[in-house]
Amino acid sequence: MGRLIELPCDIGDNVYEIIVDKIGKEIYLDCYIIQDVSINAIKYCDEWKDRCELGTRIFLNRHMAEQLFQNMKMLDEYKNYIFYKD
Repeated sequence: MGRLIELPCDIGDNVYEIIVDKIGKEIYLDCYIIQDVSINAIKYCDEWKDRCELGTRIFLNRHMAEQLFQNMKMLDEYKNYIFYKD
């Protein structure tokens, strides 16, 4: 019997990424559109990201991304950072 593999998302879905720029002391929450999907990775902004990054800095759910973004604002590690949201 064959196996059915469920992909984490579809082409055209939104993906939310938290980008930490340690040099410029800035943190961004940006939204992108998924261009391609494979079993192990998703592609957006013409770049492939490993599927294991989902849930850490890359999210398929806006609410989860915003929650982490807000939590990062309260951490001492990021107290001197400027936060930007799309």
